[in-house]
Amino acid sequence: MKKVPVVASKDISSSIDTSNIFHSKRDRVRDTTMEETSPRPNSQAVAHENSLDWEEIDKKIPSIEENDVWVPVETSSNDNILGSTWVFEEKEDKGRNIVKYKAHLCVHGFSQREVVDYN
Repeated sequence: MKKVPVVASKDISSSIDTSNIFHSKRDRVRDTTMEETSPRPNSQAVAHENSLDWEEIDKKIPSIEENDVWVPVETSSNDNILGSTWVFEEKEDKGRNIVKYKAHLCVHGFSQREVVDYN
């Protein structure tokens, strides 16, 4: 039996069957709620009315150091230093009461250049 090469179709269809996509009203409500109440950048969190509750950063830094997430190194002017952003989130219970504050450190990996910054 002769093998026939598989050739991708040149027709691109934009019709998507949405019947198998799960939509949750709760997710939309949660996303909307977070957009309205959760501070986004560090400056907003520090100025936020509950700023004293954002002690999560104080817990996160030692955890990052203990788990060797990064290693301090000497840098030169030729090095591409990656920036980072703190993302703050308020966790709510079913009654929409804030039960926990979370902080995530997100590194701007998109600013890396292949071959120059990594192999």
